[in-house]
Amino acid sequence: MISVIIPTLNEGKHIGKTIDALNKVDYSDFEIIIVDGNSKDKTRDIAKKKGAIVILEKRKGIGLGRNVGVKNSKGDILLFIDADTIVPKELLKEVNEAIENGYKGGTAIVAGDTNSFTTKWLWRKPSMWWTHFTILMKRPMFATNCCFYTKELFNKLGGFNEEFPYMEDLDLSWRAGKHGNFKVLNSTVKTSDRRLQQNFIKHYIFHIASSVYFLIKHKPLYNSYKECR
Repeated sequence: MISVIIPTLNEGKHIGKTIDALNKVDYSDFEIIIVDGNSKDKTRDIAKKKGAIVILEKRKGIGLGRNVGVKNSKGDILLFIDADTIVPKELLKEVNEAIENGYKGGTAIVAGDTNSFTTKWLWRKPSMWWTHFTILMKRPMFATNCCFYTKELFNKLGGFNEEFPYMEDLDLSWRAGKHGNFKVLNSTVKTSDRRLQQNFIKHYIFHIASSVYFLIKHKPLYNSYKECR
């Protein structure tokens, strides 16, 4: 079984479409787990109506939320996506095939939900080139807008670092690289460009600086991360 784990916080505008896409996949053995950080909108109600398992987690922390989702999951494969990530119908089937073929995890091709030249060629495309390079170098770095692991490996690594306010996803994939092979699937998921649209230059500099610092110090550059939700 594949457990799809999605942390949420006031995602009423997006979570319905995300779950609808999951409910249309050509793979049946999966569950959807929403770990909600005490949303003030209708996120939990929408998710429940669409068949997701909803867990209320009032403690703060994106890594903590995802770890809580894993603890309440039944699957032996863990797929993490964001509340604004739309998956194609073949994604879960490709995830399962990758694990069956011996991969310990991986990611998909990540595209934005806008056709902006700036976001596509200065952010999304370079990010995927970097992801391929890090996998080749046995130090994978991919984000939780779409990534998957075997539960066995996830538990062996101790899950996400709950002390990290952000970059907990890159930290986990970095640590995982020592324990097997990882793959970029053929599928393309679409995730929201809303952060990039708010202030592209600021967001770009923030993540470049954070990534360089992480490579040197193996920890986040900043002690907090402002949510856009």
